[in-house]
Amino acid sequence: NSNGVATSPTVTASTIAGQWHPTAALDSDSADFTQILNLTNVHGIGHELTLGLQPDTISADGSSTSVATATVTDANGNPVPGDTVAFSAPLDPGVQVGATTDHGDGTYSATLTSPARQTGSDVTINALDTSSTDSPGAGQTLHLTGDTTPPDTLIDSGPNGITHTATPQFAFHSNDANATFSCAVDGGPSGACTSPYTTPHLSDGEHTITITAVDRAGNADATPISRDLTIDAVRPKVSISGPRKTSDRTPTFKLKPNENDVQLECNLDKSGFKHCGATYTPRGVKPGDHKIVVRATDAAGNRATASKKFTVTKKHHRRH
Repeated sequence: NSNGVATSPTVTASTIAGQWHPTAALDSDSADFTQILNLTNVHGIGHELTLGLQPDTISADGSSTSVATATVTDANGNPVPGDTVAFSAPLDPGVQVGATTDHGDGTYSATLTSPARQTGSDVTINALDTSSTDSPGAGQTLHLTGDTTPPDTLIDSGPNGITHTATPQFAFHSNDANATFSCAVDGGPSGACTSPYTTPHLSDGEHTITITAVDRAGNADATPISRDLTIDAVRPKVSISGPRKTSDRTPTFKLKPNENDVQLECNLDKSGFKHCGATYTPRGVKPGDHKIVVRATDAAGNRATASKKFTVTKKHHRRH
């Protein structure tokens, strides 16, 4: 204006070394001048981004991780905290990309978790400073090695051999914490199962239970757990033969179970069960009414009882 003050200057700007450099030109021909203003740069102008992966090779087992770290600097090489950096694996959605952490020193990181695959591949990991208007971003290659190692199946508890339980239960685990399991009975189709596993009702006889661990990549244990069982849910029977009435204070009774490998226990007049064999002879039995209870336990653990009542009479002595 007439006082030499610019009221509508024309301003142009460029960025050099992280600084704004506006040039103001006055309308008055007699007051032309140029002045450089040193102003604080807005986030993102002239930023550079570098990307690193540590490690750059991991197993494709569904749990191995790598840390992607981006470093953001301005045109002068100074670290730039407070930006927004995004990490991605655009060509492989199987790679899980965690949330970005701003460490406050110009570095930004995210954890990458591998997919589960039996074959390896190379995956491009990108990092982009979304706060920058001119940052080209950066990319690095993450090498995934195929997971071909099967897990192990380990048994914790469960019957083996002969058992009286028609629905046996098994507890198990794997050395791979992320493994799943399949169970099969007698070579039939496998079905998903978890520990503990209870079989369907099994008939008396021989059966085979197979439990297999499978990892996330689909590798199955080549030597799964196998239990051979003999189901015996039938209780044994035992017969007792001997006197019903006697004056003998050491009467003898014969015990005969209906199957082999049966353990016998005898209990006279509720005195408690004690091991006894095929012949049972109690001693010092007083005159009166008595009762024997025999408990039979077979190899499968089935139990049954039988009882017999008898009377001991007083002996009559002849007079001479």
